[in-house]
Amino acid sequence: MIDRSSRTAEHVALFRALETVRPGGGLFRDPPARRLLPRRHRAVVALSRLPGVHDALVRYIDRRWSGGPRASAVVRTRLIDEWLASSLAGGARQVVLLGAGFDSRAHRAVATPSNAGASPSDCGVVPSGGGAAFSAGAAAPAGAAAPVGVVPSGGGAVPSTGAATPAGVVPSGGGAAPSTGAAAPVGVVPSGGGVAPSTGAVTPTGAAHFGGGVAYFEVDHPATQATKRRRLGRDARPGVVFAPADLTVDDLGAVLRAAGFDPALRTVVIWEGVTNYLDDASVDATLRGLVALCPPGSTVIFTYVDRGVLDGTATFAGAAEWHDAVRREGEPWTFGLDPAEVPGYLRERGLALTEDLSTRAAAQQLLPASRRAEPTAEFYRVARAVVPGGTTDPTEVR
Repeated sequence: MIDRSSRTAEHVALFRALETVRPGGGLFRDPPARRLLPRRHRAVVALSRLPGVHDALVRYIDRRWSGGPRASAVVRTRLIDEWLASSLAGGARQVVLLGAGFDSRAHRAVATPSNAGASPSDCGVVPSGGGAAFSAGAAAPAGAAAPVGVVPSGGGAVPSTGAATPAGVVPSGGGAAPSTGAAAPVGVVPSGGGVAPSTGAVTPTGAAHFGGGVAYFEVDHPATQATKRRRLGRDARPGVVFAPADLTVDDLGAVLRAAGFDPALRTVVIWEGVTNYLDDASVDATLRGLVALCPPGSTVIFTYVDRGVLDGTATFAGAAEWHDAVRREGEPWTFGLDPAEVPGYLRERGLALTEDLSTRAAAQQLLPASRRAEPTAEFYRVARAVVPGGTTDPTEVR
């Protein structure tokens, strides 16, 4: 973990904020992202609202940081949102944001079974084909792609790109909060400590709704968390549990249990934009620790870079430039995996891979046709795995 605010984390928050204010709508809405930015970046987001400025700014970023970091961050955010929504719809009741950085998922509305009646636009989701949002529980309009990786509520195969949205599937995302009066999650310890909110208590106006008692835990270095909480200010959602930890020395299981994590509840772990800054031993220990901590049916979502970028066994367009840029920020990549070896690697650590795709492949599924030329990375990948047992469908496991 980096003992200061990560510059790369700030850049990703900037990319999310810019996507949120994209003219005509982006892949998701993430209003808190802007508050997580330093003042100079907030000014950039404000300027991008002017006519013609947004497109010019995005083009400049894509030239300035070649290799596709901006669009890759955007599509991985949307993809992980959808995988998270699928797990919540399937019964997960805890979410752990591991190495949370400036991820604001815990502080923006995410679709859950309790707000399934809301339209995706209410939850900050734009159909992946672009255009008007469609109502949850109804078929997507012709030409609008169904959320990738979302399992129909009645079970069955994951819909393919371009299929109508299955009835009952709740798209994911962030953005506009539900109206005042949404019940606060019962039993979730406030981030400042104290008594959990009682049944019937209401969240403040504008707070994200996490019905059904879904508890969110953010685990990160104390210095990063302090910066995040200060910048979020009033946008920090009451009930989110901040668990400060230095995972190079602290035991993850002990940290989470002390924060109120329940090992009996099905959990979603999101480990986004972190593994490439760790070493082999840290990644190995963390995955094994998660399997020991989370019950069967839990999901682990993580990102990684293709090992070929690090050892020189593969060449990818823009990879060297991207790596040079993060190295200059003092955050070089130090870990990668060979995609062909990932199923076995995870199996040895007690996990079953269900999906693994590059951000370029995700872009082809999620971006509207008019945006598919935006640079994304073949070497930057997003994977989803499950702790076997419970309701895991073996036909979906690789």
